[in-house]
Amino acid sequence: MSYNEDKTEWKIGGGYVPVKNDARGNYIIRDGSGWKTYIDETKCTPDIMEHLWVEKRKSREIPYHGLDNPKYCKTDKEVFDNWPTGDRISYAFNSRGFRDEDWPATLEEMQDSIWLIGDSFTMGMGIAYHECYKKAIEQATGKRVIDISLDGTNPNWRRRIALKIIREIGPEWLIIHWGYIWRYKRKYRTLAQEVRDTIFKNQEQSAMDGFIKTFKTLWDEPKGQTKLIHNFLPKFAGQNKSQKQIFAEIQKFTGEHSPYICWDNEQLDTGRDGWHWGTKTVQKYVENNLKKMQEIG
Repeated sequence: MSYNEDKTEWKIGGGYVPVKNDARGNYIIRDGSGWKTYIDETKCTPDIMEHLWVEKRKSREIPYHGLDNPKYCKTDKEVFDNWPTGDRISYAFNSRGFRDEDWPATLEEMQDSIWLIGDSFTMGMGIAYHECYKKAIEQATGKRVIDISLDGTNPNWRRRIALKIIREIGPEWLIIHWGYIWRYKRKYRTLAQEVRDTIFKNQEQSAMDGFIKTFKTLWDEPKGQTKLIHNFLPKFAGQNKSQKQIFAEIQKFTGEHSPYICWDNEQLDTGRDGWHWGTKTVQKYVENNLKKMQEIG
């Protein structure tokens, strides 16, 4: 893939597509997808955490994503179309494929940043980028926040990424957000919701046991200089009784009042898509984590 001579077109396969430009740089739109692909960008800091990037999203921008789409959202179309900040909602992914700016240039700057691990909730699906979780933490702390949020990921993925960040970067602060425990069964994710619900009911205890084991594995790992705070996303356990049982088991080795765990995962509102958290819930999670950071010191 390359430019033509006057850089007005970009060669793909046996043909060319027009090159367009905006404030971010030169981009193309191909396959009728509506995705902008910024063609001059290269993966930031390529020698650090070189394994951590999402190929299909790197340097791209799209107007809708996941449930935040008029075809799939859980709100009425009128609500979706008239969302107060709807004209500012889009999904711009950096050169590594995350909804964030490019990473700082040096390891020292990365160590001084707050790192987030999560999924579509923490990424800010359904709300504008300036309203999302990472931006709210940056505004509250004055520190750079690096957001490693990837929708659809399971607890094991989050544990692995947390360990890589701790071992390869060693930031002062890392905040992990545990999501849906049934995502251990990757093959079930493609099934219809009612089928997944039936399977989960039949394998609920297995899913809970697997999650508790994953949590404890990360809890027991040496953290070095990194202070790791655990959060739980809304309805992460599927059912309230499952959540209560999981919390009770975890508290056997963490204690009920650990400064490294935020137990409060109540959702106060939703974004435009009618499912993921809105700005009130974002602010609550920010305040909860700030209290823990102050407590830890």
